[in-house]
Amino acid sequence: MKKNLKKKIILLSGAIVVLLAGLVATTLAWLTDTKTSNINFVMGDVNYECQFNINSDSIVVPGQPLFNADAITITNKSTVATNVRVKITVTEKDKTDLITDIVEITFDENSDWVNDGDYWYYKGKPTSLTDDSANISAATVPSVGDVLNFNVNMTFDGSKVGNDYSGKSYTITIVVEGKQAEYVLWENMANIDFTTGLAK
Repeated sequence: MKKNLKKKIILLSGAIVVLLAGLVATTLAWLTDTKTSNINFVMGDVNYECQFNINSDSIVVPGQPLFNADAITITNKSTVATNVRVKITVTEKDKTDLITDIVEITFDENSDWVNDGDYWYYKGKPTSLTDDSANISAATVPSVGDVLNFNVNMTFDGSKVGNDYSGKSYTITIVVEGKQAEYVLWENMANIDFTTGLAK
């Protein structure tokens, strides 16, 4: 009799444990709610188109203009506010050493471009979006579709180009670089590949 009572007590205790475990499991529910919202963004685009109005003469002499009027026209096709700069380099054909100093580059006094180091920066009319890098007022480029005229006067410098240069071919490379106007300065772009927008 005592054994049966003991068995019943053990079974009853086991049932109570199972019941308590069930109660504990059911008390782990909380009052909850969830909502999901998808927010879509379109990344802006920095894009310029360039046209070059070069002198059609295949053979030139020192002092002769290498570009006609409206030398380079740069059309803004960007969807965001931008800054733009231009770099001009000169090399002897099929060589890599820069000899840019043999070319004289000048602008009219009222030019929208300012030189700093290797680059000519568009300064335009001052706006609230300025770039203080190297004291350059790198104004935001006007609206999409507007055209910037890079009216450069470029000639081979007769005081530096003598007979040693006769009969040789030279390559003038003009690189136009644009960047977003906000959140990044030109000085932060030194190691950026402008084709990909990523570090070199």
